[in-house]
Amino acid sequence: MEQLHRMRQLVGAVVVVMLLAACTASDPGPSPTSPAPTPGVVQGEDVAALLESYDRRNSAAIAASRKTHDPTVWLTADVGPLLRADAFDTRWDYVSGGKSPLGQLTHTGSAVYAPAAAEGEQSVIIDLTRTSTVKGNKTVRTLAIFRREDPVKDWRQFGSAVVGKGATVPAPRRGAAPALTPAERKEVLRWSERARLDLEKGKDSGLGLAAVRGELRVSGAAKFDETVSVAYPLPITDQLGPRGGVVAIPAETGVVAVVMFEAEASYRGPLTWEDRTYALTVGERPGADELTKRTVIALALHIVGATATLLGSDIDDAL
Repeated sequence: MEQLHRMRQLVGAVVVVMLLAACTASDPGPSPTSPAPTPGVVQGEDVAALLESYDRRNSAAIAASRKTHDPTVWLTADVGPLLRADAFDTRWDYVSGGKSPLGQLTHTGSAVYAPAAAEGEQSVIIDLTRTSTVKGNKTVRTLAIFRREDPVKDWRQFGSAVVGKGATVPAPRRGAAPALTPAERKEVLRWSERARLDLEKGKDSGLGLAAVRGELRVSGAAKFDETVSVAYPLPITDQLGPRGGVVAIPAETGVVAVVMFEAEASYRGPLTWEDRTYALTVGERPGADELTKRTVIALALHIVGATATLLGSDIDDAL
């Protein structure tokens, strides 16, 4: 009887083991979850607060520039080449007697191209919409660079390119964008330099910059004895570095890059151009036979492998 009892215990144990094995084979348990993406220095939910802060500081600078005509009031909102455009606008407002409408700008957006948080100067690209309170001013979509010197400073705008009609802008990466690969860095810098030469020399690398280059000219200026120079904002070795003129961030497909240039176009010879306000703004004598026009240029590019597409551009008079 005792032997039979032991046999029943043994059979029961074997059945339990078999059942456990069957459950294990049919139910592998919860699958490992994918690691959460590293958060970017700016995330989608942060964009509204960033732009609200910028609009507040920019609106204050607009009002102060009309009152004081001091270009340094823009230092709280903008940085880099955009400050040169601000200085032109401030001087123009003074020369023209402040007759143009004093509008305010509002920026909205949610898509942000951002690397992981890091110490030191940081840059992001924001896909945003800019609206003006001035009657007749159009609402435009731009790819804008924002920079800050360190994580506790305000974000200031470095420059922006107006997205062209029909342009297909790739979506940002989910989470922080990884660093550019050596191959991506090479292509971004190669296309940036090709764009610079297209603007300076009147070449065509397939980006379609002829219309942008045409805006470098002074209307009515003689074509002969004309020199055009186009350069990055700072003559530093690495234009993709923290203080460089090129910000490039991997997107869902390829890389989105915004490239900033500063240009000077000088003309000597008989000019039919007679814009007195412009001449006084840039410190030239109206009707003079020579003139240097200074501008800041922004180009937005989508680079996939060895191919680049122009997403948009913008050009502003500068001092």
